[in-house]
Amino acid sequence: MFKRMSDEEIMAQCSELGIKCKLYDDKAMLSTQMGEWYFNRNSKENIKLYHNNYCRATNRVSNANKFNNCYHKQKKTFSTQAAVINYIYKHDRLDKKIKESKMERLFNKVEQSKKR
Repeated sequence: MFKRMSDEEIMAQCSELGIKCKLYDDKAMLSTQMGEWYFNRNSKENIKLYHNNYCRATNRVSNANKFNNCYHKQKKTFSTQAAVINYIYKHDRLDKKIKESKMERLFNKVEQSKKR
């Protein structure tokens, strides 16, 4: 049976995981260092999650209409709202590690080229 999380439950879980959150009647908007997310709070099953990556050049989210053309739907669906929040946390931790390792490789290449 579907149980919509209370505002307090969502805010507490997000706070514990370092995720910023704004709640509306029907949507939860979550943001991390890596991007922005939203899901419909009234979905009773197969909760769909939408994601907007930060732009690489400006480190800002696209200024397009937030609920239409700048978000893409994740392939995975979720059975609970808590599972959505946990997925965002794990996804962005992994994405951050990948980007940090790419930056480290880039810096290493620059340092190697200086030594030549």
